[in-house]
Amino acid sequence: MEQIKQILCDSALNVLRPLIRILLKHGVSHSEFQEIARRAYVDVAYHDYAAPGRKRTVSRASVVTGLSRKEVLRIRKETEVKLEKAIGPVNRASQVMSGWFSDEEFLDKRKSPAVLPLKGKKGSFESLVKRYSGDITPRAILDELLISQAVEKTDIERVKIKSYGYIPEGKDIEKYSIMGDCAADLLETLSNNVSSEKPELRLQRSVAYSGLTESTVEEFQELSRDKCQQLIVELNQWLAERNVKKLDRIKDVKYKRAGIGIYYFENLIAKEKYNEKNIED
Repeated sequence: MEQIKQILCDSALNVLRPLIRILLKHGVSHSEFQEIARRAYVDVAYHDYAAPGRKRTVSRASVVTGLSRKEVLRIRKETEVKLEKAIGPVNRASQVMSGWFSDEEFLDKRKSPAVLPLKGKKGSFESLVKRYSGDITPRAILDELLISQAVEKTDIERVKIKSYGYIPEGKDIEKYSIMGDCAADLLETLSNNVSSEKPELRLQRSVAYSGLTESTVEEFQELSRDKCQQLIVELNQWLAERNVKKLDRIKDVKYKRAGIGIYYFENLIAKEKYNEKNIED
């Protein structure tokens, strides 16, 4: 058990480094992060580590986390208030892009996103935005997608997809929200796969080599982007055809959120990156 605990601590350090880099960049202090960690510990202990067959209790969460009952109570109350107030913004541009990839009205004969006229009651960018963006105007969505270089105009009256992924340009709030969702999804899969209590393994694959030249890395980055994009488009269309919208969901049927994430990574070898000899006092 001690060996596993040490490995977990080392793994946690590796996971935290890129996160701490972002937190420091935006002025999140150690004390603020401590409070976040306490909240996470209490939330997981309260929901995932309740005694079998018994109600969730503050005392149980206190024992599991090592925090006092008073501290657990404080965190629980503050978390409940924040959950009531938390109403996350919906990324309308992302919804429009998703509809463009999956809705047959906006696909060409090869089932790829079609080049769309800007205006029209059917099969146009205007009708696409009205269907997937709610009350946001087509002009506002088009400007956002043009700025992020997700789309481009073929002429003054038509628009096509330029990039198969939409990343909000210069909007840190949306970017970090996406980061949190993706990182949580990946860690949920990893947590499932290392837990002896959950024998059903989820897809978790990666390939990496540590002796690659810069030119090879650049070539691989382009190759992996193209290959993965083809797969994502295909899976997106498959899921979209089977996705039941909220208004059409049957009351007693259980619905789940599922998907797949593909990510490219590139870094220096750890021993070179964190060589103690390179650190000055």
